[in-house]
Amino acid sequence: MLAITNDTGDTLHLDPDQNLVTEQNAPWLTDDELPGEYSYSIDAPLSDNNKRFVRHAYRPDLALPVSSMPVHVAMDGVLYRQCTFCFRINGGKLSGYLKIDASEFYDKIRKMSLLDLLSEPFYLGDGLMHNPPINLAGRLKQIAQMKPGEFPCTFFPIRDDIFLEDDFTITSTVPTDPAQIGGAAGMTDLGFQRKAYVNNWTKLPDGSFGFLVDDQLPARYGYLICPQFYLAWVLQQIITKAGFSIESDWLASADVQCITIKNLTAMNQAAGSLGELVAGHSVVPGMFLPDMTVGEFLKAVKGRFGLLYTYNSNDRICYITQFTSAVAAGAAIDLTDYQTGTYSTDYPDLKGFTVYDFVDDKDDLYKDSSGNTIKPPYQVVGAGETEINLKAGTCQLVRETSPLGAGALWFVPKVRQAGNVLDAMYKKSDRYLTSEGKRPNNIGLCFLSYRGMTTDSKGNPYPLGTPGVLDGQQVRVGSQALTLGGRYGAWRSYLNAYYQFRNQTQRITQPMLMPVATLASLQLHRSVFLTLEDQIRRSYLISKLQAEMPGIDGKVRVRLEALTLPSGIDQVVDVDAPIVWIQLEQINTAKQPIGDTNVSGYEVYASLTFRAWSNPAKTGAASVANLVLQLRRIQKGKSVLTDLATPADTSYTESVEYYTMKGNTAVFETKLLVETKLVNHVRDITLLDFSLAYSLDPGEGYTLIN
Repeated sequence: MLAITNDTGDTLHLDPDQNLVTEQNAPWLTDDELPGEYSYSIDAPLSDNNKRFVRHAYRPDLALPVSSMPVHVAMDGVLYRQCTFCFRINGGKLSGYLKIDASEFYDKIRKMSLLDLLSEPFYLGDGLMHNPPINLAGRLKQIAQMKPGEFPCTFFPIRDDIFLEDDFTITSTVPTDPAQIGGAAGMTDLGFQRKAYVNNWTKLPDGSFGFLVDDQLPARYGYLICPQFYLAWVLQQIITKAGFSIESDWLASADVQCITIKNLTAMNQAAGSLGELVAGHSVVPGMFLPDMTVGEFLKAVKGRFGLLYTYNSNDRICYITQFTSAVAAGAAIDLTDYQTGTYSTDYPDLKGFTVYDFVDDKDDLYKDSSGNTIKPPYQVVGAGETEINLKAGTCQLVRETSPLGAGALWFVPKVRQAGNVLDAMYKKSDRYLTSEGKRPNNIGLCFLSYRGMTTDSKGNPYPLGTPGVLDGQQVRVGSQALTLGGRYGAWRSYLNAYYQFRNQTQRITQPMLMPVATLASLQLHRSVFLTLEDQIRRSYLISKLQAEMPGIDGKVRVRLEALTLPSGIDQVVDVDAPIVWIQLEQINTAKQPIGDTNVSGYEVYASLTFRAWSNPAKTGAASVANLVLQLRRIQKGKSVLTDLATPADTSYTESVEYYTMKGNTAVFETKLLVETKLVNHVRDITLLDFSLAYSLDPGEGYTLIN
């Protein structure tokens, strides 16, 4: 007997020939959708019993008509689902359907923005009310020193030279003498300093290391603070606010606990305000996340990591499972005894995939000299006919001079894009909130792993955010990188197997008769055993379940759609060469005079050579075969003279290039123009002021020599 019961114990009386057909989905093969789970249409007479069942809530003369209610669905007294009955009046009958599992979850939040969902502020823990009292800079350092994932957000330096516009400064309107302050007439300079980094970490006057923040006494501004929220915390908040708990081995793994969501919105520091001094600083999480809906966010995360979201509305649990983990876990249950009739198969896809990485098109580091976004890296499976564009990525990592000590080098994430700022001290900036209170610049969904406190090449401590798995000493501290390519990247770690599966899998349809308790407890994220041929039992992934009630002899008629697991998809076939140490050797010429008496200057040329070593001491040469090196090219100005009256071009371009090295030594350039300057002495005009620099970025298969 089928029973649909509300929370007061009333049962819906159905038409005699009315069956209940439900559909549950495990969307392993989808990209841009989060399919719901539901029943097909249910019709019932508008009897007195059924009017009481819906509490007359359908009536249009009510002040607030209601069209849905929580119910329990059971067969022969065994609970199948707690779900939602949605109803209306149609042709004098009660017509409706059930929302179950995923529909219960998604319909509540999928169209909400991250800002709307995560709009409740929380305190960072600084202020006089903290025990013991601590200022903002000290609290940021405490948070950075915590184990990754222990606090909702963390802080680490990110280089962004154009976070604020070039002509921005902070001044007061107190009339002053411009000759005394070096500023505009009638304005007082309030100590604004343009910094290359957000979350500025430096060596402090007392010799310790920590963050610098804006301050009122003495006046100091330009030290922008951008909280980096952990992906795991954000996902947990989303799931919790939809009324579910979360179970996920993937989310609990050490590498995933380190993942943060890149943020370039600077918090309100309100330097010197009494409220912030006493109660401490609070942040609204949604303001520091990309401007996107919850549905868009979940789909982007799903695609980037090869995930499946499944839901059980009985236990109110959301399961987040990575494809490779689902395969490795093995079958959860053997369904062979419930099989009836014969199975059917569909054709495998076999069209292949071309999977393009995501790049933030607002980041100038991913643009060419004409301002066009550079085509992102991609990976191919099979024929590559189906194009997949990932919706989340990471950003670049550079090794550059460390501000922590003489001769030191550090690794730091780098972008070149406009940020946002919430502090009213910056309200004259183009980066400040619009008149509608919105952030003017959207930041794409990119991830960085917070690897905790590390040290630069001279042993100075600092907090490291990175797309990779190495710490500041180039020692591996993780097993999965956030890049698409490379030996620890997403493709090798999990996406290759996922898309191989999607390309080769066959859809199997198998009719079944299943007890309600078994159907209700099936975990759609786990594989199941079926026996289809010659009594050979194999594992399959569930794709869809259609269940019809009432069934036969107390069992439910089920139409199971399952996906085959092609053999070998979980085996890595790439063979890695040993990691080598790479040195970029640059030899510059002396300045070579050019021009004449009226127009003169100089040129400097350089030779650039790559050398491979078997150890960092450079005592043993190494030989490489097709090792791809990642180079950073920074050009200031132009090397081509326009005429003798036009001032020098002052443009700045920065880009990444790739060079394939073979052998022990590779000459990259023999005579590269790296600097030139030309002055028109008659007109007192600098005509050329050009420089070009190449440096080695961190990459796959090699380590940088300090």
